[in-house]
Amino acid sequence: KNCSDKMIQNIKEFEVNFWDLSNSVRLILNKEFNTKLFDNCNIELKELARLLNVSYPFIVHLRRNIYSIPVGITLRLSNLSKISLEEVQNNIVSIGTRAGTSINVKFPIKENEKIASLIGHVFGDGYVGRTKKQFEYSNNNQQLIKEVKSQIYELFGVLPYTENQNRIGYPVIIGEILDSFGAPIAPKIYSENLVPEWILKSEKYKIAFLKAFFDDDGSVMLSNNYRAKGL
Repeated sequence: KNCSDKMIQNIKEFEVNFWDLSNSVRLILNKEFNTKLFDNCNIELKELARLLNVSYPFIVHLRRNIYSIPVGITLRLSNLSKISLEEVQNNIVSIGTRAGTSINVKFPIKENEKIASLIGHVFGDGYVGRTKKQFEYSNNNQQLIKEVKSQIYELFGVLPYTENQNRIGYPVIIGEILDSFGAPIAPKIYSENLVPEWILKSEKYKIAFLKAFFDDDGSVMLSNNYRAKGL
């Protein structure tokens, strides 16, 4: 048992870095670091625009920190400037998508019980869109609506951007992050996503996942007449 416990402790934590997100995600960097990222490339901006396959005005606005930088361009700038991805990540101020709300989040985002619970809710009554990756949650139980709202606020500091009596909706960046942690993408009936390995390796994550999933879609069948029991 002691040997088994040590092996579990030595398993690397699952975490999401900015480079694990799709190119739909955009970054706002610390202003001084943003300038350094471009200038350390030692490439004239018109040539840099050509290399990155974007317009010259666009690259000028990126360097001035007026526009947020797509993940794909950030990765190429890291390579050209010889600045590590980890250093870039340490200088992220906020992340979002082109049309969505930006959020402040500290990278890397590490596995935890709240994320395991949210993944369970996505398997249940949650929804992550295939195209835009927006996250929505629908339930007639107000306590469960409150639970999901609380978890997302504690993790990412953001409130729903749409809300009615039994449905809440969040900006695309929340769906992007949940997708990176293994949430199934709609339509779930065709999704190949299984329960993520990082959840299966931990007792407390499995408990959080199953509780959320069963709160949404699970039931226990019990019949006194036929002694029937089932899940």
